[in-house]
Amino acid sequence: MSIRSKVARTAAVAAGGLLLAATAVGSASAASVQEDPTFKAMREACGDGYLCVFSGPAGTGEMFKYYECTDAVAAPWQIKSWINNQYTGTVAGFWGPAPANSDGPWIEQYTSTAPEFDDDTRGFDTRAVDPC
Repeated sequence: MSIRSKVARTAAVAAGGLLLAATAVGSASAASVQEDPTFKAMREACGDGYLCVFSGPAGTGEMFKYYECTDAVAAPWQIKSWINNQYTGTVAGFWGPAPANSDGPWIEQYTSTAPEFDDDTRGFDTRAVDPC
């Protein structure tokens, strides 16, 4: 089954509880994020206007860039860290299997509002991004 099929099929899945739980964990605030040295390095590598995901923690490993608003696009590997360096306020969604059912339909695991960066420490197997 293609990623588009999985994403389209799961659009109606009620993932509100997971989304609220993930949002409650949170990331660095926009005010403090600008001064963080990891954010600065990731921002420089990623470029203005992009959302970038990495195969390793803290912006290490391979990088994959998203720019255009499309349906969720699969990353070539499990996402371990990311930076939403899109324009302020742009919201991206992160997708993958539900933690309780790794073979089941994909769900939106959490969202990110630019500017923001994070390691994927929420316990999800995140595999795709809807950039905006």
